Amino acid sequence: NALEDYLMPELTEDTKRYLAYRQLNTLEIIEESNCNKFDNNAMPGYYCDDTAEEFTPKAFYKDDMEKEYKNLFGKNTTLTHKNIQPGNACFVGYQYIEARDQYVEGECDQLFTTKLTTTKELVKATTKDSIIKLYEKVTYYSDIGVEPPKTLKNGTYIYTFQLDPDYNYIYISKELESK
Repeated sequence: NALEDYLMPELTEDTKRYLAYRQLNTLEIIEESNCNKFDNNAMPGYYCDDTAEEFTPKAFYKDDMEKEYKNLFGKNTTLTHKNIQPGNACFVGYQYIEARDQYVEGECDQLFTTKLTTTKELVKATTKDSIIKLYEKVTYYSDIGVEPPKTLKNGTYIYTFQLDPDYNYIYISKELESK
């Protein structure tokens, strides 16, 4: 969505962690966890309070995260376990707690809003040998009279995936098609 694109315009290790998190199966998410060992100073804007009645943190295991990371980026990649907090914004916040071998959700105390929207349309898909390319036409919108941030470019993005020896299509790149 537009907010994800805005918060993560480049494919960094932080972005890769977030994308792997997004691949987790709902069965891998612990719906009712606790704040044990959560450091309220480790993630800007996020805290965890077991006494709050309106918030119960979710969690997931390090091993599940590693599995999804390798499925997405290849079995020879290495995941560095760190917090998941795209753009240091109040969008998604999971703290990696090594002593628990878990990522634990935090609650954000800041309001994060954006007036960005987007339309995305898959316009073409091609295959050649073990490579798949997906072509997605993207247009960003903002409030009337306000331009979307310069990091968000309208156009057709090409996503490239390659078949690995385990028959998984791993993510290789995302690039804006040149005109």
